[in-house]
This record gives sequence, structure tokens and C-alpha cells, in this order.
Amino acid sequence: MSANPNIVNNDGPNGLQPLPNPPVGSPVGTPPPPVNGPNGTPPPAQDPNPEPWIPGNPDGFEYRIIGRNDSRAVRKAKREHNNRLNTRRKMHNSSRRHDRWLEFLLLKNPETGRRPTRICPNSWRKVINTRRGTWYRIGDRMGFKHWRRERLGVGSMRAEWCDWHSVLPILTEEEKNEIEA
Repeated sequence: MSANPNIVNNDGPNGLQPLPNPPVGSPVGTPPPPVNGPNGTPPPAQDPNPEPWIPGNPDGFEYRIIGRNDSRAVRKAKREHNNRLNTRRKMHNSSRRHDRWLEFLLLKNPETGRRPTRICPNSWRKVINTRRGTWYRIGDRMGFKHWRRERLGVGSMRAEWCDWHSVLPILTEEEKNEIEA
């Protein structure tokens, strides 16, 4: 019994609150739905179309920029990290369907952790439309300096770029062997 006579005490035996009536249609004795927090919010709904698991999914990983003032050991560690991330991105690209209309993940130069902005092609259409001078600029900054030195044709540069990104099947033999563009 409570100390104030104006307050009605609905406590059950041993001071416990009585259980609320179960909702209509709910079997008696079933546990309540799970809750996330103390405010009784329900758990988040499950995604009806979850993203399929893809090997080597690189989401959440960033390249490490190699700076001029980095020590030899730090450069080595960053280079190894960048190589591992490139491998993960290649695995991701190779595990996807090789469709000419899909974009693929771009790699970065493991020696610098960078790539030229806005000129690197990441789809079949962009690979086909990239001109020789642009390929040379990409090659100079991405570690393919032999492209300019050997004056490679556009088809050879396309093939090497797509092979490096593990998406070579998007190119036909004619596109790989093209000399000029």
C-alpha cells in the first residue's frame, strides 16, 4: 500500500506491476518483439535486396599517399598497403560480370597512391573514346612510361589498361589491336 491514500496502488503480489493484456491475435506466452534501446524502438528493417557479397570488396579502404618526407620504412609500408588495395580492387572487378556498360573500379599507382583526376577511363565507352595523347599522360603518371617511349598504339594501351584492371574481356580483338585513334 502506498503512503498517500489518494494514489491507487495497482501493484500485484510482491510489488510487481501486472502484465498488460496481450494484443489481439498474438498467441499467449510469446515473447515481445526485440527492441534496440531503452526507449523501445524496434530493430531496423532488413534490406529486401541486400548487395551480394563480392570477393575483395574494397569499400572502406583508402589509398595511402606517399609523401616526399616519408621515411624509407613508411614508404615501403604505404606501397605494400596500396598494392594490397589494388589487388582487392582487381578481385572486385574480375568477380563482376564483364559488361561493356558497367563501370569498373579504378586502381591507383601504388608508388604514389594517386592517379590523374578526370582522365582515367573506368568503362568500355571511356576506354574506347580515350585518345592517344591522353593515354600517354595517364601512362606517365600511373607507371606506364613505356607507352610513350615505345610509341604504343591505342589498342595496346587499351588492352594493358583493361588487363591491369582485370576487365580485359570487355574489349574485342579489333579494339585491342587498333593502331591509331
